[in-house]
Amino acid sequence: MKENLLKCGVIGVGYLGQHHARIYSELEGAVLAGVFESDADRAKEISERHQCPVFSTIEELAETCDAISVVVPTDKHHEVAVPLLKVGCHLLIEKPICETVEQATEILAAANGANALVQVGHIEHFNPVMSYLEEVVTNPKYITAERLAPYQPRGTEVGVVLDLMIHDIGVVLQLVGSEPVDVRSVGVSVLSKTEDIANARIEFANGCVAKLNVSRVSSKKVREIRVFQSTGYLSLDFMNQAGHHVAVGLEGLSKNEVPIEKGEPLKLELASFVESVKNRKDPKVGGELGKTALDLAIQITSQIRKTMDWAYIPMPTDPLVSSPFPFPAPTGSNVDVLIVAGEHSGDEHAAKMVRAALKRNPTLKVAALGGVNLKSAGAELICDMMPYAIVGIFEVLKH
Repeated sequence: MKENLLKCGVIGVGYLGQHHARIYSELEGAVLAGVFESDADRAKEISERHQCPVFSTIEELAETCDAISVVVPTDKHHEVAVPLLKVGCHLLIEKPICETVEQATEILAAANGANALVQVGHIEHFNPVMSYLEEVVTNPKYITAERLAPYQPRGTEVGVVLDLMIHDIGVVLQLVGSEPVDVRSVGVSVLSKTEDIANARIEFANGCVAKLNVSRVSSKKVREIRVFQSTGYLSLDFMNQAGHHVAVGLEGLSKNEVPIEKGEPLKLELASFVESVKNRKDPKVGGELGKTALDLAIQITSQIRKTMDWAYIPMPTDPLVSSPFPFPAPTGSNVDVLIVAGEHSGDEHAAKMVRAALKRNPTLKVAALGGVNLKSAGAELICDMMPYAIVGIFEVLKH
């Protein structure tokens, strides 16, 4: 029976890639043929855990495998995927498909040229919640989705729209089945060099409106969606795979819990990918849907970054923004302490700390984004933050 097993590999076995490796090693109809990982210690750990070989190059892994999961940072998707597709290797590329629509077009062209399949890792499409939505949503009029997560550095090579919101963009595009005609977005940078909080309002040609809200600086995890249509209202939780349906009937409204059979979305996703490759059928989430979701996500990101002003610190390779870093560098060769105080009380408290620290160590070099109190305490003020000490939701977004 082993000759009927699909030989699968994983490129990148970090936080998410390790689960791809685990599932391929367990999945009926597949075998984990090997992994590639730039971190030698991590590669050895995964190899020993699943008794699979480690390959020193991506090309060697491709020669052994029928299908590969590409689970590397988004900015590496294009350079990894295109050569693999050109030699006929079927790929599951984690979301988003890549950084730009132009790159997505090249990925799809390489796949078509070699008759290779591309599935994009929009995992929520394989969540049992989505399967239920696809059955009962017929003519949505209004959709809201909220996706919140605590901050972690992993994934911040892209903004929160391409990191988190793109999940809900893909879900909404699938459920609405219509062309977006108007997009309005706002967002702010908090801890990373890109937007960390974002809100988008999308109007579709069929009249449906979707409002998507995401944050990766939340104190809790939330993955919820609400769908309103003429027959009733659905409130579902992707994370807990539960929810309820408020139906409109002859006797008024009736609320019922949704019968969802729980399952591991990633396992369902990889099983679907393996089946698509073995039977040579189009994946449920193919490259075209991945490209369409990326296009809309980039529109939203571009709108946000045009209004972010000083709060956005562009990365050198960022294709969306070319403006330079907005703050002057501190004088001298190095800084011992950098303080960020975003409002008046923080400026006052930080100034007391700086005075005490300099009293103990007069040679300490302190730079600050703050106010006059920090400056008078002995810190080098590289940006006066007090004009931005604004309270209120609308005031913050406006500025």
